[in-house]
Amino acid sequence: MTPEEHQIIASYATTVYKDTISLIIVNMTGFGVSLLGIFIASRILVTKRWTRSRIALFSCLITIFTTSTWASLGRVTVALIQDQVLLAQIKPKVQGVLEAAVKILDKRLLSTLYMATWSLTSSMLLNDLIVIWRAWILFQRERFWQAALVLLMVVNIGIQIADCILDNINVKAQLSGSDIILDWISAFISMVVNMFATGLIAWRAWQVLSNSCL
Repeated sequence: MTPEEHQIIASYATTVYKDTISLIIVNMTGFGVSLLGIFIASRILVTKRWTRSRIALFSCLITIFTTSTWASLGRVTVALIQDQVLLAQIKPKVQGVLEAAVKILDKRLLSTLYMATWSLTSSMLLNDLIVIWRAWILFQRERFWQAALVLLMVVNIGIQIADCILDNINVKAQLSGSDIILDWISAFISMVVNMFATGLIAWRAWQVLSNSCL
């Protein structure tokens, strides 16, 4: 094999290993926890009287389930397609066969990567929107906190969309397993939005509980 083929083999071995760890430990575990949360929330909604807000919330839960499943299937598909490179069957005296196989593989992965990126972002934004919505309702008379919630959500949406666009532009970086820094920033911003809104909800609950005890 040529040095270029050795480099390709090492790169793909690392990528497949990282995808397997991410798929088994992170992706599927997170998907299972998400399904559990959706089931619990849907179960609670079904036992109550249907209102416009609850119908909207149930619609969001269905959309989150769809996009999360779509994203998880996309990630599984990427890992399975990458494993189809049969390195053991490549003849050592024939040069260029591995590079051709890699190019064909990359073309097959493009549409799957686009699908997984946008569906995962849609799921994350809907999750953030639900938490922001609940906090917004609890602070209807306090403009400052409402403005903070809106500002954080607008920034979150902008960064998530920018991350998806850059992921699509730099799709070769995804195929090689490289991490784009905006991926980490978008995840951090989403976590900040959730923590801020959840903190406001907990604060309001504590205020109500304290007043009821007086």
